[in-house]
Order: sequence, then structure tokens, then C-alpha cells
Amino acid sequence: MTIKEKIIRLFEHNPELSVKEITDNLLVSKQMVHLVLSKLIKENKVVKYGRVPKTVYRYADVPMVETKMDLKKRDWGLSFTMPNKVKTKC
Repeated sequence: MTIKEKIIRLFEHNPELSVKEITDNLLVSKQMVHLVLSKLIKENKVVKYGRVPKTVYRYADVPMVETKMDLKKRDWGLSFTMPNKVKTKC
């Protein structure tokens, strides 16, 4: 089984992975993982999200669900009034 096939198999079990998680599971170099991920991105099988150090890769065949990172960035439209009567938006 090739490294590419092994990475795809990892994505089938966990649709969102970091490079570290892949290297820890497959015991291959980060460079090899980045090379294979780049090919998978070009083939539209994997999508890259975020920036270093929180970059994650998501298997493209899995429906998008909100991750913790997505939820933190969302504008919830919430506001509240502080005790000093200053209105603050979260």
C-alpha cells in the first residue's frame, strides 16, 4: 500500500487531520506527507483549512461540518450590556 493510499485510509476514519497526526500514525516524514497532501489537493480529494500552526486537512468527500475553529470565527451577532451601561458586541 502506498503512502497516498494510507493517508486516504486515515481520512476515511477521521475526516480532519493535521500533518502531525498523519506523521505520527504512518511514521513517515513531514516532507513526504506535505508532498502527498499537495497531490491530493490538486486532485480535489483533500481540502486545506487554516494557517500554521493550526492547519488541518479535510477529506473532500465528507460533508462540511463546523469545527471548533470554525465556531470561534463565526459572528454570532450576540451583544450584551456591561454593568457600566456600555453595549458590547461579542
